[in-house]
Amino acid sequence: MAVANMAAVLKVYAEVDNLSKMAVGNMGAVLKVYAEVDNLSKLVVGNMGAVLKVYARVDYLSKLSVGNMGAVLKVYAGVDNLSKLAVGNIGAVLKVYAGVGNLRKLAVGNMGAVLKVYTGVGNLRKLAGGNMGAVLKVYTGVGNLRKLAVGNMGAVLKVYTGVDNLSKLAGGNMGAVLKVYAGLIT
Repeated sequence: MAVANMAAVLKVYAEVDNLSKMAVGNMGAVLKVYAEVDNLSKLVVGNMGAVLKVYARVDYLSKLSVGNMGAVLKVYAGVDNLSKLAVGNIGAVLKVYAGVGNLRKLAVGNMGAVLKVYTGVGNLRKLAGGNMGAVLKVYTGVGNLRKLAVGNMGAVLKVYTGVDNLSKLAGGNMGAVLKVYAGLIT
């Protein structure tokens, strides 16, 4: 998917079973993305002080690409196999590789530093990482709920990921709140 940034129009094309086209408004505007998967996913994305809410129901594969502050935010969400999420933040690249059956790999780049977190899938793993004076805590569960709290530029990024039901991801970025609600195998 291609992303237009800075008061331009962001268009996201998500190929699921068919094809859904999403238009995204940036810079204080509200980005609404309607993705047809098996039924319908509603994705609302607000940037720069706005609220980004993404409701994604994924039985197959959905790809979302978001441009933010000259950086490219790419989110690849898979359900049965592997989902890859790459997030660009202030010139840094945040890559998150989330698997559902076997292993979840999370690689986070923040302000030129690279934080890699490898989480297994059986019980619960707690990982605490300091990044640029901020504390990155990642709580990963597999059967129920995954909670990930990441401090970034004084903001708190909390990511709640479920496997069988619903995964909720809330991230604060530059004073803005990014909330992503992703359904996995509902």
